Amino acid sequence: RAADLGAAGVEAQQAMDAETLAQLASLGYVGGAATTPGRSGEGLHPPDDVELEQELLVAQTLVTQERWAELAQSLDFILRKDPTNRFALHFRSVAFSRNGDTRKGLELAEALVKIYPDSPEGADLLAETLSLSGRPGDAAKVLADALVKHGADARLRYHYVLALHEAKRLDEAEAQVVVLEQLRPDQSTTALSRAMIAALRGD
Repeated sequence: RAADLGAAGVEAQQAMDAETLAQLASLGYVGGAATTPGRSGEGLHPPDDVELEQELLVAQTLVTQERWAELAQSLDFILRKDPTNRFALHFRSVAFSRNGDTRKGLELAEALVKIYPDSPEGADLLAETLSLSGRPGDAAKVLADALVKHGADARLRYHYVLALHEAKRLDEAEAQVVVLEQLRPDQSTTALSRAMIAALRGD
């Protein structure tokens, strides 16, 4: 369910550092009622929890339809109630970027990675947003760090190849294609990666 993708609870919120809190506060997602659980130690009131889950289902539909403006409003509603919701943080970052505001998209992607440091999806989003911001070298660094934890993740490896290529680090990109061929020899992205390198090499 959509709620399962993002329910973070009070513990994740308490784990946020001051910088992350400041990032979310600057976007209006924490402060006042937004950071106050419905009952001490119990998170949201049950009616709020139902309302939140309903809105998450709406947001999930809007994501599949790529209705970014409407999605932004839905996710803002969710994040004011649940500032650490992983689904909402992820796709609000995407919506910011799709609507041309990569700076805010980057802020939320960075917050997502700080709150969920072991999430490969968060690292992938941060790298993508860095590339959109014209920082492919930084994107490659994020992906390299993520691959230390998630070395078998072929999607991260493929995006690492793309980031290295964009950063004009062709030899490193080719080395990662070799790893990708070992991990997922039959995957379409592996063939695409090899074809891209071959074209750049003039083979």
